[in-house]
Amino acid sequence: MNIPELPELTDDQRNAMNSMDMTPILGTLEERLEVVMRAAINFMRRARKAEAENASLSERLEERTLQHRVQLDNAVRLEAENAKLEQLLRNQTERLSRECGLLQAENAKLRDRIDKADSHLYSIVEIGGSDQGVIYLSCEGTCHTEDGYRVYDHDNFSELGDALIELHNLLKGGEP
Repeated sequence: MNIPELPELTDDQRNAMNSMDMTPILGTLEERLEVVMRAAINFMRRARKAEAENASLSERLEERTLQHRVQLDNAVRLEAENAKLEQLLRNQTERLSRECGLLQAENAKLRDRIDKADSHLYSIVEIGGSDQGVIYLSCEGTCHTEDGYRVYDHDNFSELGDALIELHNLLKGGEP
């Protein structure tokens, strides 16, 4: 914005301006001082009010900042705890998986042993049918003769036969 240059005042113009009484327009010095003082007081009141609001806002901002820092610290702490728990869970899962594998292998060995023992029992004693309990490797069963036939005195032809049948039933998960 261009401000035009004002021409220089002549001495007569300057004297005329100085001799003008501006009191009706501007008021007396006391009136002008009073206006300026009221304006200054209003300005000071507004400044104090603004300072108080600023202080209040600053306190609220500090409070909120503190709350956010606490929340952030909690979030970081929880994230770290979560990571530790996830690692612990992975470690326990791996350990349990290894243990499960070992237990499955041991279970398979035990089942194999049971099957071998049961198979061996079949070569020692008759397991089923009407001759159940007949011992192939011994003739120790007590018996008596009836109508010309040899009749054993035990359910399974001998006490050993009875015991072997009980062992077979136990190996198969049943009752003796």
